[in-house]
Amino acid sequence: AKVEYLGQTATDGFHFFSPLQLDSVTSLIQAAKNLMNAVVQTVKMSYIASTKIIRIQSPTGPRHPVVMWRMKAPAKKPLIKREKPEETYAAVRRGSAKKKIHPVQVMSEFRGRQVY
Repeated sequence: AKVEYLGQTATDGFHFFSPLQLDSVTSLIQAAKNLMNAVVQTVKMSYIASTKIIRIQSPTGPRHPVVMWRMKAPAKKPLIKREKPEETYAAVRRGSAKKKIHPVQVMSEFRGRQVY
């Protein structure tokens, strides 16, 4: 049910875009996917290449890899920064001192105008 709701919300959200904006958003998403795939492929190929290349110290001595990989998954970070509850409300600042204008003075500004 949650997936259906999110899918419905996502499709409803695209009704606000013009066709040109929708095309731009779609191409931006595709470019991001391509970039992520390129990064993943680069890391995979770097790992494979570095584990296959072996430096020979001496003809009879031990062989060591050029690069030592220590596999550790990075810490997960949220995609969207969550605001702290105290930051959600804007700080209230004092404005400049407001002049108190008498209502008669305010109404006198409109005397010269004709109302049709």
